[in-house]
Amino acid sequence: MLLFKGKRKRNKAQEVPGWYAQVSNLCKATSHRMCDYLQSRTSRLSPSRLKIACLLFVLLAGGGSAWVMMDGLLHPSPVMEVAPIRQPSGLPFPGPAASSYDAMTRASIVRIEKFRLRMDSLKNDPQGRILYDSIRQARPGLFDSIEKVEQLYKPPFLFSK
Repeated sequence: MLLFKGKRKRNKAQEVPGWYAQVSNLCKATSHRMCDYLQSRTSRLSPSRLKIACLLFVLLAGGGSAWVMMDGLLHPSPVMEVAPIRQPSGLPFPGPAASSYDAMTRASIVRIEKFRLRMDSLKNDPQGRILYDSIRQARPGLFDSIEKVEQLYKPPFLFSK
């Protein structure tokens, strides 16, 4: 009587190459050893003792689950309060030395500033105003995005002219 072991057919699509297959094979070999051990231990039991062992397991597992559920219902834990995160008042605002801006960020900020100056000159020139309006019409959120990026990457204390 085989209680714990059964063979499954595998398709070629289910097989996975590489390290995952090695780990899978290791787990499979370990599970087969455990199944063989449990099979040898339970083969010595009579059917009535096997039924008693299964009934004892079901009663213990079900009783434990019922105890956990009843304990949760009869003794509820206090409700956790959700509070916003606040910065302690004793901490100073980090200065320029605490900021880690690399050359790429600095170069990007310079490019954004040049773009902003170019767009301002187009806006102020009567001939450039046509191009400025067409850019604004083609990309409606562009100037808002540039302003947000400038606010994020250009703190007031860092790149002062």
